[in-house]
Amino acid sequence: MLFGKDPRLPDPLEGRPHGPAHLKCPLYQKPMIEVCRSCGWWEGKEVNVGTALEPQVALQYRCDMGWAAQAGESISKRIDALHTAVNSERNETSKLKKSMVALAGAHLAQMGVALPVRVKTTMLEHQDEVERARAEEAPE
Repeated sequence: MLFGKDPRLPDPLEGRPHGPAHLKCPLYQKPMIEVCRSCGWWEGKEVNVGTALEPQVALQYRCDMGWAAQAGESISKRIDALHTAVNSERNETSKLKKSMVALAGAHLAQMGVALPVRVKTTMLEHQDEVERARAEEAPE
């Protein structure tokens, strides 16, 4: 058959729902109810509609452009959370490193070892931590 639909083939649109009537298609600039069913962007995705303990998978149709926007938003939130966690860990590590340098410098200074200027500066910045560490070490 050269033209028209071959009756032996199944209808590719069978079972595909129409898009929502209240939204406008970003590609065709028409109401989604008119164009979504035959559009390549209108795809079904398996999503969990149950709970974490009792998952239930259902097929939901949405525009791939809508899925992309939702995925982009989710990725953005995860990146922000990762950035915050890395910043926090870096700050804690930096604080710990400075305290350790100051404490080691204080011990070296007690032993009469000449210290580099950078270690002396770090010791002055963290003098209270050094004194607290000395107090904890001192026998009572």
